[in-house]
Amino acid sequence: QWEVSTVYDRRMAAKTNQLVTRTLTTNEIIELREKHPKRKVSIELAKPVNYLTKELPVDPYILGYWLGEGTSNEGQFTIGDEDIEEVSQLFLERDITLHKTTIKYRYSTRGLRTQLRELGLINNKHIPDIYLQASVEQRLELLRGLLDSDGHFQTRDGVVEFCTCLPELANNFKELISSLGVKTTHSINSSSLYGVRKK
Repeated sequence: QWEVSTVYDRRMAAKTNQLVTRTLTTNEIIELREKHPKRKVSIELAKPVNYLTKELPVDPYILGYWLGEGTSNEGQFTIGDEDIEEVSQLFLERDITLHKTTIKYRYSTRGLRTQLRELGLINNKHIPDIYLQASVEQRLELLRGLLDSDGHFQTRDGVVEFCTCLPELANNFKELISSLGVKTTHSINSSSLYGVRKK
């Protein structure tokens, strides 16, 4: 059984400030759609999945940021000059200090590579199960790190995007978002670098 609302219900809610829902079986929803094709039925998004707070070896925000902007074989980050001040502050708020390396735009944090290796993430970027099954707040912090590094907000239609060329990480991201009760879609597109189209 599903708790649903129709377009009519939502229009009435706009007038009365109270949404009326009804409980229907899957078959009843199918019958309603067949009888009234234009009457779209909405099912409320699921609530976030609740897991216990976990002892995580790497701060979830830092891990999320590394998954987006980190060097796969190192505990290092690539951060442009225009972002370094803001990112440094975000890291400091989590008691993590960024150190400039000899490579341009490259920064490191002490001990991160060892922690990443223990998590099996060196040259193998993905979200470990312990993070996917952490508390809501820990998963939100992981999401913040991912979006701050490789996320994008489209002002035109209000859509938030996360882009990655790693299929496993893309699937992990979808699982993470879904576990937080957020509707998501997944698309595959070709990319370009300096105007050259890549597969």
